[in-house]
Amino acid sequence: MPGKGQEDPVMRAAQKILSINNAKNKILCHVSLPLSLEALPYTSVEPGHGRYYRISRASLLGNYPEYSNYDGMWDTVVRMRLTGKTVEVRDGDTWLPLSSYLSHLPAVKEYWEGPGSAPWCQSLEWSTNGQAFPLLSLPGEIRNMIYDYCASFCYPYEFEHGFNYMAAAGTDGLLYREYGRSGTHLRAELYGRGRVLNGAGPVLSLLLTNKQISAEFSSRLYRNMDFRFQGAWPLRRFLECKPDFRTLAKVTLQMTTWNFVKFFGVWIHQSARPWGEPDAQSLKGLRLKELELRLGHRESFEGYRLDTWLEPCCHRVLTGLILWAAKDFVRDVPVVSLEGCVSNKVKEQFLQLLTDHKEEVPSAVTQWDVIGKSAKLVDRGENWLVRTESGLGCELLDHEHSCSDMGPCTDGFCLSESDFKRKPALIGAVSPIDAA
Repeated sequence: MPGKGQEDPVMRAAQKILSINNAKNKILCHVSLPLSLEALPYTSVEPGHGRYYRISRASLLGNYPEYSNYDGMWDTVVRMRLTGKTVEVRDGDTWLPLSSYLSHLPAVKEYWEGPGSAPWCQSLEWSTNGQAFPLLSLPGEIRNMIYDYCASFCYPYEFEHGFNYMAAAGTDGLLYREYGRSGTHLRAELYGRGRVLNGAGPVLSLLLTNKQISAEFSSRLYRNMDFRFQGAWPLRRFLECKPDFRTLAKVTLQMTTWNFVKFFGVWIHQSARPWGEPDAQSLKGLRLKELELRLGHRESFEGYRLDTWLEPCCHRVLTGLILWAAKDFVRDVPVVSLEGCVSNKVKEQFLQLLTDHKEEVPSAVTQWDVIGKSAKLVDRGENWLVRTESGLGCELLDHEHSCSDMGPCTDGFCLSESDFKRKPALIGAVSPIDAA
Protein backbone atom coordinates (compact mmCIF):
# COMPACT_ATOMS: atom_id res chain seq x y z
CA MET A 1 0.00 0.00 0.00
CA PRO A 2 1.40 3.44 -0.89
CA GLY A 3 2.51 5.55 2.05
CA LYS A 4 0.81 8.75 3.09
CA GLY A 5 1.19 11.37 0.39
CA GLN A 6 2.49 8.83 -2.16
CA GLU A 7 0.74 8.29 -5.48
CA ASP A 8 -1.02 4.96 -6.00
CA PRO A 9 0.21 3.49 -9.32
CA VAL A 10 -2.72 1.06 -9.48
CA MET A 11 -5.17 3.91 -8.96
CA ARG A 12 -3.52 6.04 -11.64
CA ALA A 13 -3.50 3.25 -14.24
CA ALA A 14 -7.05 2.14 -13.40
CA GLN A 15 -8.37 5.70 -13.70
CA LYS A 16 -7.11 5.86 -17.30
CA ILE A 17 -8.93 2.62 -18.14
CA LEU A 18 -12.13 3.86 -16.49
CA SER A 19 -11.91 7.14 -18.43
CA ILE A 20 -11.70 5.25 -21.72
CA ASN A 21 -14.60 3.01 -20.64
CA ASN A 22 -16.73 6.03 -19.70
CA ALA A 23 -15.99 7.72 -23.02
CA LYS A 24 -17.08 4.61 -24.94
CA ASN A 25 -20.32 4.38 -22.93
CA LYS A 26 -21.10 8.01 -23.63
CA ILE A 27 -20.74 7.43 -27.37
CA LEU A 28 -22.77 4.20 -27.38
CA CYS A 29 -25.52 5.29 -24.96
CA HIS A 30 -27.75 8.35 -24.96
CA VAL A 31 -27.51 8.30 -21.15
CA SER A 32 -24.11 8.37 -19.49
CA LEU A 33 -23.68 6.47 -16.22
CA PRO A 34 -19.96 7.01 -15.51
CA LEU A 35 -17.87 4.65 -13.42
CA SER A 36 -15.89 5.96 -10.48
CA LEU A 37 -13.04 4.45 -8.49
CA GLU A 38 -12.24 4.82 -4.81
CA ALA A 39 -9.24 3.38 -2.97
CA LEU A 40 -10.07 1.82 0.39
CA PRO A 41 -7.57 1.78 3.28
CA TYR A 42 -7.42 -2.03 3.32
CA THR A 43 -5.13 -4.64 1.83
CA SER A 44 -5.80 -8.33 1.38
CA VAL A 45 -4.71 -10.67 4.15
CA GLU A 46 -3.17 -12.84 1.41
CA PRO A 47 0.29 -11.60 0.33
CA GLY A 48 0.41 -10.23 -3.21
CA HIS A 49 -3.35 -10.12 -3.54
CA GLY A 50 -3.61 -6.38 -3.85
CA ARG A 51 -5.46 -3.50 -2.29
CA TYR A 52 -9.23 -3.09 -2.04
CA TYR A 53 -10.99 -0.61 -4.31
CA ARG A 54 -14.62 0.35 -4.71
CA ILE A 55 -15.97 0.62 -8.25
CA SER A 56 -19.29 2.46 -8.52
CA ARG A 57 -21.62 3.46 -11.30
CA ALA A 58 -23.85 6.47 -10.85
CA SER A 59 -27.64 6.19 -10.79
CA LEU A 60 -30.16 8.52 -12.37
CA LEU A 61 -32.21 8.16 -9.21
CA GLY A 62 -29.37 9.22 -6.96
CA ASN A 63 -27.19 7.18 -4.67
CA TYR A 64 -29.94 6.09 -2.28
CA PRO A 65 -29.95 2.63 -0.66
CA GLU A 66 -33.66 2.09 -1.35
CA TYR A 67 -32.85 2.16 -5.08
CA SER A 68 -30.00 -0.32 -4.83
CA ASN A 69 -31.77 -2.79 -7.14
CA TYR A 70 -32.18 -0.20 -9.88
CA ASP A 71 -30.45 -1.35 -13.09
CA GLY A 72 -28.55 1.91 -13.49
CA MET A 73 -26.74 1.54 -10.19
CA TRP A 74 -23.81 -0.74 -9.56
CA ASP A 75 -21.41 -0.84 -6.67
CA THR A 76 -18.86 -3.42 -5.60
CA VAL A 77 -15.53 -3.77 -3.84
CA VAL A 78 -12.69 -5.67 -5.52
CA ARG A 79 -8.98 -6.31 -5.12
CA MET A 80 -6.71 -4.89 -7.79
CA ARG A 81 -3.00 -5.10 -8.51
CA LEU A 82 -0.58 -3.92 -11.16
CA THR A 83 1.20 -6.72 -13.04
CA GLY A 84 3.69 -5.11 -15.35
CA LYS A 85 1.59 -2.52 -17.16
CA THR A 86 -1.69 -4.41 -16.74
CA VAL A 87 -4.23 -3.58 -14.04
CA GLU A 88 -5.76 -6.83 -12.84
CA VAL A 89 -8.93 -7.46 -10.84
CA ARG A 90 -9.50 -10.46 -8.62
CA ASP A 91 -12.66 -12.18 -9.93
CA GLY A 92 -13.39 -15.31 -7.94
CA ASP A 93 -10.25 -17.45 -8.08
CA THR A 94 -8.68 -15.75 -11.09
CA TRP A 95 -7.15 -12.43 -12.03
CA LEU A 96 -8.68 -10.59 -15.00
CA PRO A 97 -7.56 -7.46 -16.82
CA LEU A 98 -9.63 -4.52 -15.61
CA SER A 99 -10.93 -3.82 -19.13
CA SER A 100 -12.23 -7.40 -19.41
CA TYR A 101 -13.80 -7.21 -15.97
CA LEU A 102 -15.63 -3.99 -16.86
CA SER A 103 -17.00 -5.55 -20.04
CA HIS A 104 -19.19 -7.91 -17.99
CA LEU A 105 -20.26 -6.06 -14.88
CA PRO A 106 -21.62 -8.36 -12.16
CA ALA A 107 -25.34 -8.56 -11.55
CA VAL A 108 -26.83 -5.78 -9.47
CA LYS A 109 -27.17 -6.80 -5.85
CA GLU A 110 -28.31 -5.19 -2.64
CA TYR A 111 -25.15 -4.84 -0.60
CA TRP A 112 -26.79 -3.97 2.70
CA GLU A 113 -24.49 -6.45 4.41
CA GLY A 114 -22.10 -7.51 1.64
CA PRO A 115 -18.81 -6.21 0.19
CA GLY A 116 -18.45 -2.49 0.63
CA SER A 117 -21.09 -2.14 3.34
CA ALA A 118 -20.28 -0.65 6.74
CA PRO A 119 -20.40 -4.06 8.53
CA TRP A 120 -18.14 -5.55 5.87
CA CYS A 121 -15.59 -2.72 6.18
CA GLN A 122 -15.66 -2.96 9.96
CA SER A 123 -15.14 -6.71 9.89
CA LEU A 124 -12.26 -6.34 7.45
CA GLU A 125 -10.67 -3.66 9.61
CA TRP A 126 -10.86 -5.89 12.67
CA SER A 127 -9.34 -8.87 10.85
CA THR A 128 -6.46 -6.97 9.24
CA ASN A 129 -5.36 -4.31 11.73
CA GLY A 130 -3.31 -6.77 13.79
CA GLN A 131 -4.97 -5.69 17.02
CA ALA A 132 -7.07 -7.59 19.54
CA PHE A 133 -9.26 -6.57 22.46
CA PRO A 134 -8.15 -8.48 25.60
CA LEU A 135 -11.67 -9.06 26.93
CA LEU A 136 -10.81 -12.17 28.93
CA SER A 137 -7.83 -10.39 30.51
CA LEU A 138 -10.14 -7.89 32.18
CA PRO A 139 -11.44 -8.49 35.72
CA GLY A 140 -14.76 -10.32 35.88
CA GLU A 141 -16.52 -7.24 37.27
CA ILE A 142 -15.45 -5.17 34.25
CA ARG A 143 -16.55 -7.91 31.85
CA ASN A 144 -19.96 -8.02 33.54
CA MET A 145 -20.31 -4.26 33.07
CA ILE A 146 -19.60 -4.72 29.35
CA TYR A 147 -22.09 -7.58 29.11
CA ASP A 148 -24.77 -5.54 30.88
CA TYR A 149 -24.21 -2.61 28.54
CA CYS A 150 -24.50 -4.89 25.50
CA ALA A 151 -27.67 -6.55 26.80
CA SER A 152 -29.84 -3.51 26.14
CA PHE A 153 -32.74 -4.58 23.93
CA CYS A 154 -33.44 -6.81 20.96
CA TYR A 155 -36.26 -7.74 18.60
CA PRO A 156 -36.27 -11.53 18.21
CA TYR A 157 -37.35 -12.23 14.64
CA GLU A 158 -36.32 -14.50 11.80
CA PHE A 159 -35.26 -14.38 8.19
CA GLU A 160 -36.36 -17.16 5.89
CA HIS A 161 -34.85 -17.30 2.40
CA GLY A 162 -33.65 -13.75 2.89
CA PHE A 163 -37.11 -12.40 3.72
CA ASN A 164 -37.95 -10.78 7.02
CA TYR A 165 -41.51 -11.75 7.90
CA MET A 166 -41.74 -8.94 10.42
CA ALA A 167 -41.53 -6.49 7.47
CA ALA A 168 -40.04 -3.25 8.82
CA ALA A 169 -38.75 -4.75 12.02
CA GLY A 170 -38.87 -2.43 14.96
CA THR A 171 -41.24 0.17 13.52
CA ASP A 172 -44.76 -1.30 13.80
CA GLY A 173 -47.18 0.99 15.58
CA LEU A 174 -44.59 3.73 16.15
CA LEU A 175 -44.34 7.29 14.93
CA TYR A 176 -41.20 8.35 13.09
CA ARG A 177 -40.16 10.46 16.08
CA GLU A 178 -40.04 7.21 18.06
CA TYR A 179 -38.02 5.13 15.59
CA GLY A 180 -36.37 7.60 13.21
CA ARG A 181 -32.84 8.96 13.06
CA SER A 182 -33.11 10.28 16.64
CA GLY A 183 -35.96 8.04 17.82
CA THR A 184 -37.03 8.15 21.44
CA HIS A 185 -37.80 4.41 21.56
CA LEU A 186 -35.21 3.07 19.12
CA ARG A 187 -33.24 4.14 16.08
CA ALA A 188 -33.97 1.99 13.05
CA GLU A 189 -32.22 2.46 9.72
CA LEU A 190 -34.65 3.29 6.94
CA TYR A 191 -32.94 0.98 4.47
CA GLY A 192 -32.78 -2.78 4.32
CA ARG A 193 -36.46 -2.96 5.39
CA GLY A 194 -35.52 -1.61 8.81
CA ARG A 195 -33.36 -4.59 9.66
CA VAL A 196 -30.60 -2.60 11.34
CA LEU A 197 -31.61 -1.39 14.78
CA ASN A 198 -29.17 1.10 16.26
CA GLY A 199 -28.67 0.47 19.95
CA ALA A 200 -29.79 -3.15 19.88
CA GLY A 201 -27.42 -5.40 21.79
CA PRO A 202 -24.77 -7.38 19.85
CA VAL A 203 -26.21 -10.59 21.25
CA LEU A 204 -25.30 -13.11 18.57
CA SER A 205 -21.66 -12.08 18.19
CA LEU A 206 -21.03 -12.40 21.93
CA LEU A 207 -22.79 -15.76 22.12
CA LEU A 208 -20.67 -17.12 19.26
CA THR A 209 -17.24 -15.79 20.32
CA ASN A 210 -16.23 -18.79 22.43
CA LYS A 211 -17.66 -21.04 25.13
CA GLN A 212 -16.42 -18.97 28.07
CA ILE A 213 -17.75 -15.63 26.80
CA SER A 214 -20.99 -17.29 25.72
CA ALA A 215 -21.53 -18.74 29.21
CA GLU A 216 -20.65 -15.47 30.96
CA PHE A 217 -22.86 -13.37 28.71
CA SER A 218 -25.78 -15.81 28.87
CA SER A 219 -25.84 -15.53 32.65
CA ARG A 220 -26.30 -11.75 32.33
CA LEU A 221 -28.52 -11.76 29.26
CA TYR A 222 -31.90 -12.67 30.72
CA ARG A 223 -31.54 -10.46 33.78
CA ASN A 224 -30.90 -7.28 31.72
CA MET A 225 -32.24 -7.62 28.18
CA ASP A 226 -35.45 -5.94 27.07
CA PHE A 227 -37.06 -8.44 24.69
CA ARG A 228 -39.43 -6.59 22.34
CA PHE A 229 -42.14 -8.25 20.28
CA GLN A 230 -44.39 -6.86 17.57
CA GLY A 231 -46.64 -9.87 17.18
CA ALA A 232 -47.61 -13.24 18.62
CA TRP A 233 -45.56 -15.38 16.24
CA PRO A 234 -42.05 -14.22 17.29
CA LEU A 235 -43.13 -14.39 20.94
CA ARG A 236 -44.24 -18.00 20.50
CA ARG A 237 -40.94 -18.87 18.83
CA PHE A 238 -39.07 -17.19 21.68
CA LEU A 239 -40.99 -19.16 24.30
CA GLU A 240 -40.28 -22.41 22.46
CA CYS A 241 -36.67 -21.95 23.60
CA LYS A 242 -38.05 -22.35 27.14
CA PRO A 243 -36.59 -19.24 28.77
CA ASP A 244 -39.18 -19.55 31.56
CA PHE A 245 -36.71 -21.35 33.81
CA ARG A 246 -35.11 -17.92 34.25
CA THR A 247 -36.65 -14.65 35.32
CA LEU A 248 -36.66 -12.22 32.41
CA ALA A 249 -35.84 -8.61 33.17
CA LYS A 250 -38.32 -7.07 30.77
CA VAL A 251 -40.61 -7.88 27.87
CA THR A 252 -42.09 -5.16 25.67
CA LEU A 253 -45.17 -5.79 23.55
CA GLN A 254 -44.93 -3.13 20.87
CA MET A 255 -47.77 -3.74 18.43
CA THR A 256 -50.22 -2.09 16.13
CA THR A 257 -53.83 -1.84 17.28
CA TRP A 258 -54.71 -4.69 14.92
CA ASN A 259 -52.10 -7.02 16.44
CA PHE A 260 -53.11 -6.13 20.00
CA VAL A 261 -56.77 -6.86 19.19
CA LYS A 262 -55.79 -10.32 17.98
CA PHE A 263 -53.24 -10.91 20.74
CA PHE A 264 -55.66 -10.29 23.62
CA GLY A 265 -58.73 -11.66 21.80
CA VAL A 266 -60.70 -8.40 21.90
CA TRP A 267 -64.34 -8.76 20.88
CA ILE A 268 -65.15 -6.29 18.12
CA HIS A 269 -68.02 -7.79 16.14
CA GLN A 270 -71.48 -8.82 17.29
CA SER A 271 -70.74 -12.40 16.33
CA ALA A 272 -68.79 -14.82 18.50
CA ARG A 273 -65.18 -14.01 19.24
CA PRO A 274 -63.26 -15.01 16.12
CA TRP A 275 -59.79 -15.44 17.60
CA GLY A 276 -60.13 -18.67 19.56
CA GLU A 277 -57.80 -18.86 22.55
CA PRO A 278 -55.90 -15.56 22.80
CA ASP A 279 -52.15 -15.68 22.22
CA ALA A 280 -51.82 -13.68 25.43
CA GLN A 281 -52.23 -16.97 27.32
CA SER A 282 -48.50 -17.40 26.76
CA LEU A 283 -47.85 -14.56 29.22
CA LYS A 284 -49.36 -16.52 32.09
CA GLY A 285 -46.72 -18.36 34.05
CA LEU A 286 -43.88 -16.46 32.40
CA ARG A 287 -41.40 -15.38 35.07
CA LEU A 288 -41.07 -11.71 34.39
CA LYS A 289 -39.95 -8.62 36.32
CA GLU A 290 -41.43 -5.96 34.06
CA LEU A 291 -43.86 -5.80 31.15
CA GLU A 292 -44.31 -2.77 28.91
CA LEU A 293 -47.39 -2.43 26.71
CA ARG A 294 -46.61 0.06 23.95
CA LEU A 295 -49.93 0.73 22.24
CA GLY A 296 -49.88 1.51 18.53
CA HIS A 297 -50.86 4.93 17.22
CA ARG A 298 -53.88 5.57 15.03
CA GLU A 299 -52.71 5.07 11.47
CA SER A 300 -53.81 6.12 8.02
CA PHE A 301 -56.07 3.53 6.41
CA GLU A 302 -55.27 4.47 2.81
CA GLY A 303 -54.35 1.73 0.37
CA TYR A 304 -54.61 -2.02 0.86
CA ARG A 305 -54.55 -3.01 4.52
CA LEU A 306 -55.67 -6.02 6.53
CA ASP A 307 -57.06 -3.84 9.31
CA THR A 308 -59.29 -1.49 7.30
CA TRP A 309 -62.34 -2.67 9.26
CA LEU A 310 -60.86 -0.81 12.26
CA GLU A 311 -61.17 2.52 10.44
CA PRO A 312 -64.76 3.32 11.59
CA CYS A 313 -63.92 2.28 15.16
CA CYS A 314 -63.09 4.86 17.81
CA HIS A 315 -59.39 4.54 18.62
CA ARG A 316 -59.97 5.52 22.24
CA VAL A 317 -62.57 2.76 22.61
CA LEU A 318 -60.27 0.23 20.93
CA THR A 319 -57.45 1.18 23.29
CA GLY A 320 -59.73 0.76 26.29
CA LEU A 321 -61.02 -2.61 25.09
CA ILE A 322 -57.45 -3.82 24.59
CA LEU A 323 -56.48 -2.79 28.11
CA TRP A 324 -59.62 -4.26 29.67
CA ALA A 325 -58.88 -7.58 27.98
CA ALA A 326 -55.19 -7.36 28.90
CA LYS A 327 -55.79 -6.99 32.64
CA ASP A 328 -56.54 -10.70 33.07
CA PHE A 329 -53.20 -11.66 31.50
CA VAL A 330 -50.81 -9.08 32.97
CA ARG A 331 -52.10 -8.49 36.50
CA ASP A 332 -49.60 -10.87 38.11
CA VAL A 333 -46.54 -9.20 36.54
CA PRO A 334 -44.71 -7.22 39.28
CA VAL A 335 -44.27 -4.06 37.18
CA VAL A 336 -46.49 -3.07 34.24
CA SER A 337 -46.04 0.16 32.28
CA LEU A 338 -48.07 1.74 29.47
CA GLU A 339 -46.63 3.76 26.60
CA GLY A 340 -47.72 4.82 23.15
CA CYS A 341 -51.14 6.04 22.08
CA VAL A 342 -52.97 6.11 25.42
CA SER A 343 -54.18 9.11 27.42
CA ASN A 344 -52.76 9.82 30.86
CA LYS A 345 -56.21 9.47 32.43
CA VAL A 346 -56.79 5.99 31.03
CA LYS A 347 -53.23 5.00 31.92
CA GLU A 348 -53.76 5.98 35.56
CA GLN A 349 -57.06 4.09 35.80
CA PHE A 350 -55.61 0.92 34.29
CA LEU A 351 -52.52 0.90 36.51
CA GLN A 352 -54.71 1.55 39.56
CA LEU A 353 -56.81 -1.46 38.60
CA LEU A 354 -53.68 -3.64 38.56
CA THR A 355 -52.49 -2.20 41.88
CA ASP A 356 -55.81 -3.00 43.54
CA HIS A 357 -55.53 -6.59 42.34
CA LYS A 358 -52.00 -6.98 43.73
CA GLU A 359 -53.12 -5.54 47.07
CA GLU A 360 -56.19 -7.82 47.02
CA VAL A 361 -58.65 -4.99 47.61
CA PRO A 362 -61.90 -4.33 45.72
CA SER A 363 -61.25 -1.88 42.91
CA ALA A 364 -63.43 1.13 42.19
CA VAL A 365 -62.14 1.17 38.60
CA THR A 366 -64.71 -0.15 36.14
CA GLN A 367 -64.83 -0.73 32.41
CA TRP A 368 -66.43 2.72 32.05
CA ASP A 369 -63.27 4.29 33.48
CA VAL A 370 -60.89 2.41 31.20
CA ILE A 371 -62.90 2.23 27.97
CA GLY A 372 -65.08 5.31 28.39
CA LYS A 373 -68.52 6.29 29.66
CA SER A 374 -71.46 5.66 27.34
CA ALA A 375 -75.01 6.72 28.28
CA LYS A 376 -76.26 5.12 25.06
CA LEU A 377 -75.14 1.68 26.14
CA VAL A 378 -76.49 2.17 29.66
CA ASP A 379 -79.90 3.25 28.32
CA ARG A 380 -80.06 0.01 26.34
CA GLY A 381 -79.10 -2.02 29.41
CA GLU A 382 -75.78 -2.96 27.80
CA ASN A 383 -72.09 -2.41 28.39
CA TRP A 384 -68.90 -2.57 26.34
CA LEU A 385 -68.70 -6.34 26.68
CA VAL A 386 -72.40 -7.05 26.07
CA ARG A 387 -73.60 -5.23 22.97
CA THR A 388 -76.37 -5.97 20.49
CA GLU A 389 -74.70 -3.92 17.75
CA SER A 390 -71.26 -4.33 16.27
CA GLY A 391 -70.43 -0.66 15.81
CA LEU A 392 -67.72 0.94 17.91
CA GLY A 393 -67.93 4.47 16.58
CA CYS A 394 -67.02 7.63 18.46
CA GLU A 395 -70.72 8.48 18.88
CA LEU A 396 -71.02 5.86 21.64
CA LEU A 397 -68.86 7.91 24.01
CA ASP A 398 -70.38 10.66 26.15
CA HIS A 399 -67.67 13.27 25.65
CA GLU A 400 -67.52 14.76 22.17
CA HIS A 401 -64.66 13.78 19.95
CA SER A 402 -64.10 12.15 16.58
CA CYS A 403 -61.10 10.09 15.55
CA SER A 404 -62.21 10.18 11.91
CA ASP A 405 -62.16 13.99 11.90
CA MET A 406 -58.70 14.10 13.44
CA GLY A 407 -57.07 11.57 11.13
CA PRO A 408 -53.96 9.58 12.08
CA CYS A 409 -51.42 10.42 14.75
CA THR A 410 -48.42 12.37 13.50
CA ASP A 411 -45.00 13.34 14.81
CA GLY A 412 -46.39 16.74 15.71
CA PHE A 413 -49.54 15.54 17.45
CA CYS A 414 -50.69 12.24 18.97
CA LEU A 415 -54.47 12.02 19.39
CA SER A 416 -54.11 10.67 22.92
CA GLU A 417 -52.41 13.89 24.06
CA SER A 418 -55.82 15.63 24.02
CA ASP A 419 -57.80 12.55 25.08
CA PHE A 420 -59.06 12.33 21.48
CA LYS A 421 -61.08 15.54 21.70
CA ARG A 422 -62.44 17.16 18.58
CA LYS A 423 -60.29 19.75 16.87
CA PRO A 424 -62.92 22.51 17.35
CA ALA A 425 -62.86 21.73 21.08
CA LEU A 426 -59.10 22.15 21.10
CA ILE A 427 -59.31 25.44 19.23
CA GLY A 428 -62.03 26.69 21.57
CA ALA A 429 -59.85 25.87 24.56
CA VAL A 430 -57.33 28.54 23.51
CA SER A 431 -57.77 31.71 25.56
CA PRO A 432 -58.44 35.04 23.82
CA ILE A 433 -55.10 36.32 25.11
CA ASP A 434 -53.22 33.34 23.59
CA ALA A 435 -55.18 33.68 20.37
CA ALA A 436 -54.21 37.34 20.13
